[in-house]
Amino acid sequence: MNSPPNEEYVCTLDGKYLKKAKDELNENESDRKAAVEALREWLIKQKYLKFHTDTPNLLRILRHTKFSQIKARETIELVVQTALKNPEISFNLDTADEKFISFIKLGPLFFLPGHDDFGRKVLVYKQNAYPLDELMKKYPFLDLIKYWRTFFLSYVNDDMFQVNGLVMIIDMTDCSLKTMASLRNPDLIKWQKENQIRVHDTLESVYDSVPKRMLPLEYLPDDYSGPSGGTIKEIIDENIERLKSEKCRTNLLKYSDKSKYYYDKTKKEKDSIPVQHFRKLNVE
Repeated sequence: MNSPPNEEYVCTLDGKYLKKAKDELNENESDRKAAVEALREWLIKQKYLKFHTDTPNLLRILRHTKFSQIKARETIELVVQTALKNPEISFNLDTADEKFISFIKLGPLFFLPGHDDFGRKVLVYKQNAYPLDELMKKYPFLDLIKYWRTFFLSYVNDDMFQVNGLVMIIDMTDCSLKTMASLRNPDLIKWQKENQIRVHDTLESVYDSVPKRMLPLEYLPDDYSGPSGGTIKEIIDENIERLKSEKCRTNLLKYSDKSKYYYDKTKKEKDSIPVQHFRKLNVE
């Protein structure tokens, strides 16, 4: 049985992004707590389902579903079922694990410092840091998937990340035909079609999408003297420092604790009809 958490949630969004959360995700400061409480109360009562009941986690689900209680319940079921079907990549995600850190040190993945002009994190995948085909020789495939998930989910409780999302830069510099062939995965091709992918032929084109103040020095003009993200090595070191922090590690280990996941379809009440959580509308 789940139990309500003791910790108090403190929203870190400023006015601009509180407005965005309200306009785009139907999140209202006045009834945010009530929405979380309603979802938590429902979850605690379920005999067939178990999932985290802490406020940051339930709030993440509600934001994803634009504060629809019905869709939030469906999402929780899906998340739990998916995790239980894929335990090798879903549980015990340790951001301080030595093998994971050794993977990050190779430099294929790193988050740029700060946020772009839309409040989004920027994730860089630099394929020539350690080509994909070589990575697949060095690490078991499931380990690579787990490392990607661990890195991505290291921001699982971050308000800005939940509300604004991220931008991903795929740096294909020096990409070989062999590596290109490895990217012709049907699932990846489908993902490219479903998502907005923009191809940049020059770095000047990249500057239109990502502020120079965030980019590594290696991506900037030689005569540029403004703010930057630092060298790639410095950025990776900062990423590792964050990943090894107690807060980051504790958050993700808590989220990926297998004991918090349970699903038994046979125990689900067939006649139960979800009741939507209605909120008072502030009409001006």
